[in-house]
Amino acid sequence: MAAHPGLTRHVGQVDIVREGIDGAAGLSEAAPNLPEDFDQDAYLERLRTIADRF
Repeated sequence: MAAHPGLTRHVGQVDIVREGIDGAAGLSEAAPNLPEDFDQDAYLERLRTIADRF
């Protein structure tokens, strides 16, 4: 099934907002679907830096 590019972009944006609210990243705590060495603080700082450009 193909998803509309605009929809996938907005879903990603909503996920970023959710991460900011609940402080969690990835699919779930039981199945995070993230690398073991994932650094959430560095990830959030990178997102803030990008957002601040706009």
